[in-house]
Amino acid sequence: MMEAPIPFYRRPGVWVYGLPMVTFLAFAAVFWGEVSLAWQWFFGRLRIIFFDQPVFLLLNAQIRANVFERLALFTTEEMKRALGVLAGNYFVGFFTYSVILFWMAQFVLPVRQMNERLKAFGRLWLYLFRAHGPTIFVNEGVIKSDKTETKKSQPGVALVDLSSALVLEKSIPRKGRVSDPNLDDDDEQQEQPRSRRLRFFGKKKQKEQPWLEIKSYGPGLVFTEYGQKIHGAVDLRRQVRVAPKIDAYTRDGIKVESTVYTIFSLSEEPETINVTYVGGLDCSNLRAVILEKNDKTGEKVAALYRLNPADAEEIHSIYETKEFHLGTEGQKEANHQAFFSLPFPFHEERVTQAVYYLPHLSKDQVPVHWTDLPNMAAIETFRNTIALYSYDHMHAPDDREDYPLKQIKQEFSLKVCSQGLIKYQMATRRDGLPISVEDVWVKDDLIFKPIPKLTNHQMLRDRGIKVVAAGFSELKPPEAVRKELMDTWQARWEREINSLLAKHDLEAARIRNRARVRAQQGASFVLSDVFTDVPFSEEALTVRVFQALESAVTDLGESRLLPHDTIDMLYNLYQWMITEEEKPKTGSTLSPEENMPGGVE
Repeated sequence: MMEAPIPFYRRPGVWVYGLPMVTFLAFAAVFWGEVSLAWQWFFGRLRIIFFDQPVFLLLNAQIRANVFERLALFTTEEMKRALGVLAGNYFVGFFTYSVILFWMAQFVLPVRQMNERLKAFGRLWLYLFRAHGPTIFVNEGVIKSDKTETKKSQPGVALVDLSSALVLEKSIPRKGRVSDPNLDDDDEQQEQPRSRRLRFFGKKKQKEQPWLEIKSYGPGLVFTEYGQKIHGAVDLRRQVRVAPKIDAYTRDGIKVESTVYTIFSLSEEPETINVTYVGGLDCSNLRAVILEKNDKTGEKVAALYRLNPADAEEIHSIYETKEFHLGTEGQKEANHQAFFSLPFPFHEERVTQAVYYLPHLSKDQVPVHWTDLPNMAAIETFRNTIALYSYDHMHAPDDREDYPLKQIKQEFSLKVCSQGLIKYQMATRRDGLPISVEDVWVKDDLIFKPIPKLTNHQMLRDRGIKVVAAGFSELKPPEAVRKELMDTWQARWEREINSLLAKHDLEAARIRNRARVRAQQGASFVLSDVFTDVPFSEEALTVRVFQALESAVTDLGESRLLPHDTIDMLYNLYQWMITEEEKPKTGSTLSPEENMPGGVE
């Protein structure tokens, strides 16, 4: 889609050059007489000096005196008056224009102090003569300007929004003993004798590269000085980068695919991680404490993870020497305190390190943008972490309660975050016992000791990048491997189901057998009590036995548990004791259980 043409009255050149030209023409029309006399005076003097006689004859004193006499006679009183009127109007107009330009400078740019008004005034004059430097606007970390202006090194101006920062560079030639901010004192002392030896033996001195002065500026108005060029800009807001389809191999050689993401920032303060010793004062026993909120107890220790070996060794050495102090960090934080009122705090050192000190790819030596570094570190950590575990261990198909992949993701996030800007503090219990998982986190029962800023080199930490969070999505193996894994898990689950059912059937059979034994013992105990009692008459004994048999078989629960042989025996005894009139009719198809009193209905 083509952009609509800009109307001529909105073009800056119309007002910058058109308005002065119209003013000059109006001035020439009003003072045309004076302008004509000044024109005659100027070209008349040129004719007398250069055209009436050769210029080299002016070396003669007599001829030179004659020329000066003719020039004095040529300048009349009218010409002097005309020149005075034009010069006076010129200086008055120039002074008035300068005052108006100085007054307009505070409205053109958001200046607040007098030195800023003077710089803005100077930039406007340079702009009128096309001698200005870059004029840019930085919005959300993107430089919006003409490409040709970003390469200029003249004094210019840049307007940086609240979520951005600007990095400028300036070349400083090596003259005398100008110190290089990138060289140590030892390197500088070693370089000077070598240059003297080269001059002594007459060797051609190599061309020395100029030093670069790098400086970062936060939100607001930035005046670039002579020699400064635009190196880059950054976005101070939180950045999110997602890398889809990242492959890795598990410990058992299964290829998985996932999406890795990172959230990072250049403006946020580093997060504080609690560390503690588990099992003795040794760097290998240092653990990072991961807390979890609980509605009942507040906070508790959810997990303890190993630290980066380099960080663990340095923290251990600090703990042994008892060097728990803030050092110069407090002063640096005080220097940035003025910027904390901004929505996104600006840290000059962190911005400079992130934009300028960039690694290069080995293939084509192209610098890697600082926003790509967290994802590069996360991808490498992701592959190294996945290679430590098997696929079955991460998903735990045999355990419904335990899910190791959740803990692996927490460990992965901690590994990536520890490569960026981070703070540590030592946490120990007042009673001397070690901190363990599931402990309630009560700050009053703990002793905290802040760890100074670590000095070991990490790719993200050296560039002032804080990693807020990192993670990866579901691990997806190839479709064939996924189907094979599902078949393996299904066969394992079916074996477990069959084993569980067989175990339950065996337990049910044991319960039935124990119930039958108890029922048989109960029936035998009843009959033995009847026969071992005080001697009764035959009729009374018959009634007692009949009642005992009747009470034994009327209980449906026990009758169902008794074996059929026992039921048949009790039925025969029942048939033998009842009278002939009470016997059931022949040809009955009822079972013994149904013919007996209380039988099954």
